Amino acid sequence: MSNNFDPSQYDNSLLTTSIPGQDFVTVYIKDAINYDFEKLIYKNVQDKTFEDGIYQNFVGHIAHTINDEEIKNFLNLLINKIAKENNIINDKEELVLTECAFAKYTSKYGNLPKLFPHFDTHKLDGQRLTLDIQLQSNIEWPVVVEGNSFNISHRDAILFYGTQQIHWREKRNNFKKEDFTDMLFCHFKFLPQRDWSNNQKEVLEYRSHRIRELVGISNQPESLI
Repeated sequence: MSNNFDPSQYDNSLLTTSIPGQDFVTVYIKDAINYDFEKLIYKNVQDKTFEDGIYQNFVGHIAHTINDEEIKNFLNLLINKIAKENNIINDKEELVLTECAFAKYTSKYGNLPKLFPHFDTHKLDGQRLTLDIQLQSNIEWPVVVEGNSFNISHRDAILFYGTQQIHWREKRNNFKKEDFTDMLFCHFKFLPQRDWSNNQKEVLEYRSHRIRELVGISNQPESLI
């Protein structure tokens, strides 16, 4: 396809083009972490200021990169155990953590918290699995993966193909000042690497655009001021 590809222009043949991993069945992990691990995560971010993080106004969350080696080692062991139990990798493959971030969704910085339909665009790592771990929260706010909703409980997690599957959160317009959701986002690449298919970017950009229209969640910031 052309470098001038425009996902807003209708080409519904792209809706029927399959992507490797698109039909991956999301794995729900009960009690993915325990109290001590959660405490370690919060210890890593407790002294972080707003300036230390990355505020993304288009989703209304502030994120802090996690570089703690104990956390990384735990997550690498966890993901490979889960992947082998669910036949996601074989004995000659492994998954390696490439990115880990703590994120707090809150309206107190002036923008509506949301997560619009999208896919992860880190092509250099090839296909990546995403582990979303639910930390503390005072609201229910389901995550949607390829149309399937998951209301993740405290310390539980879901595993899906972040680069291969469209994912978002259900639309929620009634964020109060005190409402918040904390998450740990963990992304893992395959070794040996599993590459993207040639037309993957265009297909997923098109599907993301169409789903955003369907569910009414924009990829633009929404100011609450």
